[in-house]
Formats: sequence, C-alpha cells, structure tokens
Amino acid sequence: MAKTIKLVTLGCPKNIADSRQIKGMLGDAGFVFSENADEADVLVVNTCGFVDSAKEESIRAILELAGHKRDRDGRRLVVTGCLVQKYGAELAAELPEVDLFLGTGNLPELSALLTGAAETGGPDGPGAGVCGRRDCPPGGSGEPGGLPDRLRAGPPEAYLFEDRWVVSGQKSGHVEYVKIAEGCDHICTYCVIPTMRGRYRSRPMDSILREAEALVSGGCREMILVAQDTSVYGKDLGEEQALRRLLEELEKIRGLEWIRLLYCYPEGLGGGLLDWMARSQKLCAYLDLPFQHISDPILRRMGRPVGSGEIYRLIDRAREAVPGIILRSTFIVGFPGETEARFQELLDFLAETRLDRAGFFVFSPQPGTPAAAMPDPVDDEIKEDRLFRAESLQSRILKKKQGALIGRNVEVMVDRRAEGEHSDLWEGRTRGDAPDIDGLVYFTSNGRHQPGEIQQIHITHTQDFALIGELIR
Repeated sequence: MAKTIKLVTLGCPKNIADSRQIKGMLGDAGFVFSENADEADVLVVNTCGFVDSAKEESIRAILELAGHKRDRDGRRLVVTGCLVQKYGAELAAELPEVDLFLGTGNLPELSALLTGAAETGGPDGPGAGVCGRRDCPPGGSGEPGGLPDRLRAGPPEAYLFEDRWVVSGQKSGHVEYVKIAEGCDHICTYCVIPTMRGRYRSRPMDSILREAEALVSGGCREMILVAQDTSVYGKDLGEEQALRRLLEELEKIRGLEWIRLLYCYPEGLGGGLLDWMARSQKLCAYLDLPFQHISDPILRRMGRPVGSGEIYRLIDRAREAVPGIILRSTFIVGFPGETEARFQELLDFLAETRLDRAGFFVFSPQPGTPAAAMPDPVDDEIKEDRLFRAESLQSRILKKKQGALIGRNVEVMVDRRAEGEHSDLWEGRTRGDAPDIDGLVYFTSNGRHQPGEIQQIHITHTQDFALIGELIR
C-alpha cells in the first residue's frame, strides 16, 4: 500500500514552487497525498525562516504535526525548507521528535531518504538526520551554475487539484508558480537568504519551458515566475537577454493567458523588459520591485546598490514605457539608523509616487547578519508606530486608486466561487493583482464559471479595498 503524505507549506511563492517539486518527486515514487494529518504516514513541513514571525509560524507547525506523530506508532515527521538550511543542527538538537531535517539544496534526496535510509532514521539514527547528514551546505548538491538535476528534470509527475491527487500531470491549478532560478548574489545587510539558498543559479531555459508546457496542458492559465531576483535570470550563464527570451518563448504557449513576474530587483531591470511588457499580449503590466526604503543613508546601511535618485527615475521610466503599469514594492521600517526625518522621506516618497501596491515590514534583526549588530537601533514601539503610519498612508492611496475604477470595465481572471460574506458572488483578479498578495474582484453572474476563465467585469463600487462588479454579457 502506498504511503500517505501530509505536506504543510509556509512562506513565500518560492516555497510553494518547492513544494510542488516535492509533490512531483514523491508522487513519482508512489506516495499519495492527503490534507488530513490523521491519515498520513509521513508528515512534512516546508518551512520559512526569513523573519522572526515566519520562524515562529514554522515552529508552531512543526510542534502541531509532532502531536499528530505521537498519535500513531511508525508515523514519521520531516522538516525541510529555509529554516532547516539556516538552523538545521540547532533544530535537530531541540526537536528530537523530528525524524529527518532536509535543507533547500537537498530536496532531490527526499524520496530516497523516505524509501531508504529514512526508514531507519538516517545514518545517525532516529531524529538525527540533517539532510541525511549533519550539515546543510548552502545550495546543497548540484552543478555550479545550475540547479540540482532532479529539480530541473522537467515538470513534476503529479499535482494536487481540488483536494485530489492526479498523477502524470493530467491536471494542474489554473495559477502556478514556476521557479526560474535559485539562490541570491545580493549582499543586503539584513538578509539571510544567500546563506540559506546559496549563490544565484539560473535554471536552464529548456527545463522551464518543458515544465510550463506541461502545466498549461494540465489547466494552468496564469504562470507566475519566481526567483530571489527574477530580473537577472541568465546572467550567471553569461546570457544578458535571457529573461526577455524566456518571456518571448512562454508567450508562444497556447492556452497560457497571463504571465506574471515577481521579485524584480531595481538594479537588474533592463534587457528590454519594459519594451516587451508594453507589447506583450500575455505578460501582465505588473512589476514587483522591492525598494526597501528611499532614504539614501538607510539604503547604504542596507547594502542596496540603488539610491533614491535611480529609484525615482526607474518609476518614471516604467510608467512612461508601459502606460497603466501596476507598480508594487516592499519596505522595511525601523531599520537601525532610521530617524524620524529619514522615515518622513519614505512617507513623502509614497505620497509623491503613489505606488499601486506596497507592503511594509518591521525590521527584524537576523542572527549572523551585519544589520543585527548595527548601532542606533529603533525602539519597538516606534517601529510599530511607523508601520501603522506607512500602512495608513498607503491604504488611503489604494482607496483612491480603487475608487477611480468605479464605472470602468476590467479584465478579470476567475479564481473561484466566493465564500463568507460574498458567497453569492464569484471571485477573481485583474492583471494588476497577484494571487494572495494584492486585491480581489467580486462579481455577480447567473452562470457558472471555471477557474482560469477571462471575463469582462463592470465595476460598480468598492468594499474594504475589494472591487465589486457585474459580469458584462
């Protein structure tokens, strides 16, 4: 009888992409998946370790599944992901109930470990396996300049669709994340990603395209390309125009409606990307650019290579090249040395540029990073106050932008039948809304719709930053 897996995924879309690879590899090896932990023979947590809140959420998930493990003899608990890559040895010492720890660079080993060495707890005995060993080297195994072989071997062999496990790629979700690179070469002083995921390694284009074609044949209609920095895809392989070429090839895939880019760092934005975005029928006019701050002294402390002047020029260039482009960014408040005047620079920037979307995070010092030891830390109460002020300003900007859409017709991708207070409506998103990150559109319709359909919706009003409208017949 096939063993059953319960997989919990935490963190960003890059982790979602990793979990789909995990599902593919284990499905190929004969495992089946269940959303019910009580039915599972193996419990797997794909963790995030980027900031303190993510670490805490990961630990809570591990402890919750550890409780399920104790309910039945022989059940195994596996922990993988960024938290393991950074703190594998410490976790192994503190969590003896975990049978196997596996870092991000060693995901290809999971199937063999579960069917082989993991049956006896790995080479060091139960609870002691860290990547099947005691160490989790950044980036794990694999060739220099490339991803581990199993992760670039093409599309996964199975997908989770509407709580059913479908083998051989017969069905995929209408929205799928595809990872185009691993690791990071940036030296931001607050970030632990390079130590977790290693140097930047672009995935071969033919591998990405094979996976994309398989996903579209299985039902994918929106493809979201992710990496720690998508804008520099291919540069480690000596290909300056690789991202543009990849987008051109993806555009040719029949059945693919939308392509979306996440995590385009400002300093890598070039290669004709904006020109292609202005002409493309499928690439969403949507840029996610993590600026992190606008005050030059703070940007220098952060180790960011782009200053305020270049950021302003980039925004102007993007809006000129792609009329109607949706610009999204993220910002850290309360970074060491952020005085009230420097924070006010950020508020002034938001008010002037009126970005379409923005997310804000309180600075959380990560052990081992230069920022954790910097002088002039900001008091926690001041951090929270600044977070509130920045979010409040951006909320007012968003409310005005959403209000400007009332009376207009917008293109919407249908996601699902709405739930809760909007259960009599359908739910979808515009090209300017990334799933689980940005806004939603709710609309009335007497018909039935399938996820991935593109419909024209007339916007009648807004509610709590959501757009409300009706289907245009």
